[in-house]
Amino acid sequence: MTSVAVARTFYSERVDDRTEKTGGTQKGPLMNALTQAEPARVVDHEELLKRCMGNQQFAKKILLAFQNQLTGDLNELNQAIHSQDYERITAIAHRIKGSSSNVSAGRLNQVAASLEEFSKDRTSQIEEIRSYWDQIKNEHNSLVEITTEESLTD
Repeated sequence: MTSVAVARTFYSERVDDRTEKTGGTQKGPLMNALTQAEPARVVDHEELLKRCMGNQQFAKKILLAFQNQLTGDLNELNQAIHSQDYERITAIAHRIKGSSSNVSAGRLNQVAASLEEFSKDRTSQIEEIRSYWDQIKNEHNSLVEITTEESLTD
């Protein structure tokens, strides 16, 4: 696989330029910046390769394992949001924040960090928490899209 093909595997050219509103108030600058970035990087390929000491095969395996873990985290997060379990929401967001950092998924890391902080306030509106969940889900979908765009197994 050429370096260009590998780069296409890790980058997404999708841009989500919608302006979402929650409860009549616009989201903060972090969320707006995340939805308006061009081109949007799902994973910083160069940074991930550095973390994997240049081993592309290892980077691919790590990314696929992360994708699988994130799928489970999304399901668990959805259940926690549905039951309005702020403690679980905070814990899951913290876990996503850490794992996304490990694979150089910067936008996802920022959204998870924001969700973690926001959910610590037990008076947070669940609708606003759902908007963070939607952002995490969108990042997951982008990750799935770029990893299935090209075969990650040689």
